[in-house]
Parts: sequence; C-alpha cells; structure tokens
Amino acid sequence: MNLTAYTPNQLEYVEQLSAMFITPRDIAIMMEIDPAIVIRSLKEENSPLYTAFYKGMLQKEIEINEKYPIVDELLSENREAIMRQLREYKARILIQLHNGS
Repeated sequence: MNLTAYTPNQLEYVEQLSAMFITPRDIAIMMEIDPAIVIRSLKEENSPLYTAFYKGMLQKEIEINEKYPIVDELLSENREAIMRQLREYKARILIQLHNGS
C-alpha cells in the first residue's frame, strides 16, 4: 500500500482510534492492514496516516487539559495521572515505531 492510498474514512478511523490510545499495531489489525505498513507510514511525517494518528492523540491531550484544569489539588492529581498515562503511551508508541514492531 502506498503512503497516500488511505481513504478519508480510514484516516478518520485512525484519528478516532489513536484518540483512544490504541496502538499502531492494533490499529493495523482493526483496519486489516499489515502492521509493518502502518508502522512505516507513521515514521513518515508527510504521510496522511502520520497526521491522522498524531492529530487524534493531540486532540485527546487537549481535551484532557481542558477537562482537568489545574484548579484544585484533586483535579490536579487526576490530570497528572491522566497525563502520565498519556506520556507513557506516547513513549510506547515511539519505542514500537523505532523497533518496527
């Protein structure tokens, strides 16, 4: 599959799944695409799949920041726990992309 061969519906689906913290490998399975192709696409910053994947994650990050503003200690702790999970997810994605798996 060519890097630009994704349909608008596929890209929207990737955006939705990445906002739910679904890994690239699992996204590939859901889309019935070879995971290696998805991983390769996510390594290319000019790929529409790269844009859709990271857009979904960033939109979720913005949503979390808006939903859990640092107003009081309890909200701050919730926000920090969620943001820590998001950072861990991003780290796993980078490792997965680096290892090509």
